[in-house]
Amino acid sequence: MTDANPSPAGKSETRRFPEVDVLKAAGILGVVLIHSLRAHFHPQLSSQEAWLLELLRFAVPGFLAVSGFLYATREPVPFAQTLRRLRRILIPYLLASVAAEIFWHELGGEPQTGSVVKDLLVGAAFGPYYYVFLIVVLVILSPSLPLLPRRALPVLFALSFAAQGLLENGIGNPPDLLWAVRNPLRWAAYFLAGWWVRLHYAEVAAQVVRKRTRWALAFGVPAAGLAAFLASELWPAARPTASWLEIWAIVCLLFVLCCGRAPASAPVRALSDATYAIYLFHLFFVVRVQYAFPAPPGSIALVPILLPWLAGMGGSLAIIGLGRVLLGRRSRDWIGA
Repeated sequence: MTDANPSPAGKSETRRFPEVDVLKAAGILGVVLIHSLRAHFHPQLSSQEAWLLELLRFAVPGFLAVSGFLYATREPVPFAQTLRRLRRILIPYLLASVAAEIFWHELGGEPQTGSVVKDLLVGAAFGPYYYVFLIVVLVILSPSLPLLPRRALPVLFALSFAAQGLLENGIGNPPDLLWAVRNPLRWAAYFLAGWWVRLHYAEVAAQVVRKRTRWALAFGVPAAGLAAFLASELWPAARPTASWLEIWAIVCLLFVLCCGRAPASAPVRALSDATYAIYLFHLFFVVRVQYAFPAPPGSIALVPILLPWLAGMGGSLAIIGLGRVLLGRRSRDWIGA
């Protein structure tokens, strides 16, 4: 969500990848919609909302896969580059988090972890800031990936994928939900998948373009089948696995539908470039509107979902526009877009 498109050699390039822009744009639209719905643990959550939440889980994994794709290189990563990436992530995050702590204080709330400092350290001023904690960990660890033997990356991915499967099914999760959500083992496979694809992009893109329909069916049919299963009440024990595999199916489907095509449209590219700032700032507006227009208990209603979504998108885009007017090129460093 936060860097330019580097080549596998580590040099910056101006090329736009439509699959990256589409994954980011679809992901951020999905993230704002997720937070416009009631949370999965809400006692009045409707079955329709629960199903939508399952289908939208691809958003953060998509961001992590894109980050791995954009950061991938076979060359050593200079320390200055890692610092630049961390700065672009952390400065906007800290500004948004301080504002979030003030926001909750004015609403009569307390720090989510009981401490403002801990909130800032673990990405908890708003719960969804857990993504920042994860991407910071992955950015710090990513310079070690080019140092591995080439055959080690698939092995590392396979181990990460297996660990993710266990954790998604509740095996080995930390008892504290705060750390269960922030466990890098739960997320690293997405980042590693994106990294591997970028290193082999020419071969992957050629294969996708040559057999796009076949690949689209290979991921689209399971995605549709898993979505139907998740909408049913069949086999409750299999639902965590189905939900997890649905994430992979949707991310892969979006990738193969867009890979090797012409650049995405200007609105999609603009939304892609604004993703990180929208992620950081949309909740200020979503939460306010949800307080004013609560959803009816036990059922899904369009207006109480659409209004927070529009407020989240519109409000964060307004902040981005204002930031660009006031800060110019420095807007990306300070607010993330």
